[in-house]
Amino acid sequence: MRQDLEQEEQDNISVTNILLSSLESIHSLIQESPEVIGQHLSSIISLLLHLGQASPFMKVRITALKCLGLFPVSSISTHLLYTHQNKVIDGLGSCLDDKKRLVRKEAVSSRSEWYLLGFKDS
Repeated sequence: MRQDLEQEEQDNISVTNILLSSLESIHSLIQESPEVIGQHLSSIISLLLHLGQASPFMKVRITALKCLGLFPVSSISTHLLYTHQNKVIDGLGSCLDDKKRLVRKEAVSSRSEWYLLGFKDS
């Protein structure tokens, strides 16, 4: 039984590390190659929202929310982001009830960026 628990813990650590590495790659792409991200915007935003809301790992939720918060301040075309604005703001609303304060804090920050989408250009 103890070995099973240790193996499960090892598996969780591996999954967390893979997810975090993937999210860090997405984070870098948003900043450095927004044209690549723009081609897959809908699926990436859906994935990030899902991870931010439902991942059992706090670090994964926080990193996914940080990635979501980068979109409005990136050089991705604002008119592409507008089509996802309501979906993201609504999705981030559920993250405001997360049990962890750090996740709630990141959700507030990301949600603020999406609310301000388009106003910073003025």
